[in-house]
Amino acid sequence: MGRVLFGSARDDATGSGAWMPPKSPMPTHGKAQPSKPKATYGKAQPSCAPFSAAVAGLRRERRRHHPNTPRLAVCLTGQLRLFMIGFPALVKNLLLGAASSYKIDVFHVGPADLSYTRGKSYLTQIPGLRASTLYDPKLQWKGASTFAELAEPQHAVSNQSRRSRPVARFNLNGLEQCGSQLKARLVQALQARECLRLIERAEAAGTSSEPPAASSSAAAAPAATAPTSQRYAAVLRLRADMLTLRQTTLPPVSTIGDDLYDAPTYSSLHQCPHKSSRELAPHDFALFGGRDVMGRALSVLDHKGLPLPPRTLIRYGCDAGALAKARLSVQLPNARCVAPLNVTPVASVRGSVSGGCYYLDQEHPPNDGLPQPKLSELFAGAAAVASECLGLREKRDGRRPGSGPACEPRGGWDGDFRDDASPWDVGGPANRGAG
Repeated sequence: MGRVLFGSARDDATGSGAWMPPKSPMPTHGKAQPSKPKATYGKAQPSCAPFSAAVAGLRRERRRHHPNTPRLAVCLTGQLRLFMIGFPALVKNLLLGAASSYKIDVFHVGPADLSYTRGKSYLTQIPGLRASTLYDPKLQWKGASTFAELAEPQHAVSNQSRRSRPVARFNLNGLEQCGSQLKARLVQALQARECLRLIERAEAAGTSSEPPAASSSAAAAPAATAPTSQRYAAVLRLRADMLTLRQTTLPPVSTIGDDLYDAPTYSSLHQCPHKSSRELAPHDFALFGGRDVMGRALSVLDHKGLPLPPRTLIRYGCDAGALAKARLSVQLPNARCVAPLNVTPVASVRGSVSGGCYYLDQEHPPNDGLPQPKLSELFAGAAAVASECLGLREKRDGRRPGSGPACEPRGGWDGDFRDDASPWDVGGPANRGAG
């Protein structure tokens, strides 16, 4: 329940993927099937050509691979927000290069909020999309048996036309001293753990052309480890709305072999923290590594099948990333961070759909108080998606210095995206805290 399965060999053969026409009167995205009449919603809607061009590039790379090509699992986690604007730049600057070396499968974990409703028709066009876990956008901050869990809803849904979603529940007892930032970190850790479970199920299903069977429980135990030949060679975890501002090549990964003291590697796509730092990575927007490292980094909330004691998290500064690094140092003593040769800033697209505007928000390295770069100057294709497909104009971030028309965001300052309103909100209660 709450898991949507996509993708199979049909994605490679036909190029149609898992795309379905959206139910709301939005632009349709993707190629119409020749054997069927063109879908209309009052009137015919054009395809979003700039986004489709990025998708086509990924599909070409996917088709040319041999079945035994190493596989890369890409986790897209969190709110989709305005991901469709930045995705063409992410493809050009990062994913196309990765797709030349790996056969990419994509997994998504996030809330079934307004941004998912509006972005689903774009998300489901991505080649190799295997599965998605959607949870209720209203988070519950009490009642969990451990720090964070996806649980079945306690009450039946009265409207039978609405799908019942798993509920993201948390328990902050004993963690009061950690402050408000802990909530965002726990949401991210929960998403990461769920994405690992989707990956494990895909590995257990092997290389069959059929998608893996769905689990009837959102809190089901992860599948057993698949044989090495069926495992992914590497995992790339990205926040769903993230993009890189320059071309970046994923660094080579090494994995553990028969010798536990081999040196598996991981990377945040940026400079590595100092060796004395307790941080796993300088930011939490992206993490890439071999399957062995990432399996441990994404499952930081798990501890021998038992709830993690609050004192353990407090000991590491209430930071799940610091706890993950500490565990890696014990379980994989020689695991090390490596920086790519072409380090790039990471950013997201913010804005307000009701206000008809967007802007680029560089999140790492942080440049608070400085004018933002223009997305239209960095990558015209992304700007074309915004203007041609969504009707949004790029303006200045109203929270930063500069001249010209400003776009007021639907939420707080940089990095506060998890307590931010959806850019698709047009009024009424803000869609806050969905993750």
